[in-house]
Amino acid sequence: MKERVYSMDAIRVLAMILVIIVHTKSNFFNSDVHFAVFAFFKVIGTVGVPLFVILTGYLMFDRNYKDNAYLQRYLSRNLFPLLISYEVWNVAWNILRYTHVAENPQKWSAIFKAAFFMGDTVSALWYLPMTIALYLGMPILSMACHNITSKPYQKVLLIALILSGTLIPSVAPLASLVGHNAQIHSVLRMNIFGASVWGESVWMIYLLSGYAIYKGLLKKFKASILILFGIVLPFSCMYAIEFTNHTVQNYDFILVVILSIATFELLTRTEKALSLHEKIRFLIVKISTFSFAVYMMHIFVGGAICRALEKAAGMQMPVGSAFHWGAGLILYAIYIVTIVLIVWFLVSILKKNTFIRRYVLLMK
Repeated sequence: MKERVYSMDAIRVLAMILVIIVHTKSNFFNSDVHFAVFAFFKVIGTVGVPLFVILTGYLMFDRNYKDNAYLQRYLSRNLFPLLISYEVWNVAWNILRYTHVAENPQKWSAIFKAAFFMGDTVSALWYLPMTIALYLGMPILSMACHNITSKPYQKVLLIALILSGTLIPSVAPLASLVGHNAQIHSVLRMNIFGASVWGESVWMIYLLSGYAIYKGLLKKFKASILILFGIVLPFSCMYAIEFTNHTVQNYDFILVVILSIATFELLTRTEKALSLHEKIRFLIVKISTFSFAVYMMHIFVGGAICRALEKAAGMQMPVGSAFHWGAGLILYAIYIVTIVLIVWFLVSILKKNTFIRRYVLLMK
């Protein structure tokens, strides 16, 4: 049995928190109330989904897909449960929408189309079709990466991927900063196993960067360099841009890509520190085990909490508007913790059913 890598659990928990922030920050802050805080969460929140995809590349890319026995296990343990989970949540989300705590119900015809991959989910569920596509292509991409050893071809492919995945998509947002509406987009689509979702080709970059980090290709960069040029500089630039009434918070924007990859690499270097703190390690592993459930439930749980605050305490959205920004931050932290605790409580009940545990909550 492989030894557990606790830094991967830490990354999964951080990504989970950032995804919660993406979908709930407007419940507490917006561009009119404590804008500096809202902009901060807007910038850091964008890193959440990329971290999940990089994690997939780190954990899943270097597998023995040539082995037919393993490939069969991969289908039954990884791909099929993910597909079943998507189909269940696709229906469950629309049922939950009738509570009107977070989203309005969609037409069931749209849900049917999404179920058969004939239409977009038009919701945060977009992440699952994209992941399913990545899992479908993972064995082919992995074997191609391991068997094509021509350095010139690898370099050409890498250049094409970087250009189409992030550099070209970054031109239009940058041009908008000087008032130019650049009609520029990448024509080359490098997400040969992807979905029609935000970012397109960039998901290949995130997936392959996870594998590169796994192989230790970024270890040559000192932590100080990664912090300065991979964290501080990209974050500062994007945060400053938010104050210009523009935004560049797209998954394929070059600074988002750099920030996401640098964050992941730095977190892999926390393994030794985590191994020395048993209580922190236990908490991280515990939360990590139901992080997928948090992703699936947080929008509706968070929405229900806000509706309860409106009715019971007479609070208006965004909640932070009634408080100093510091108090708003504390309340928001409590809000996020409460979401996680409620999901944990629900999971502790639901996981008693073997099917739900394995194929809906994706808990092994």
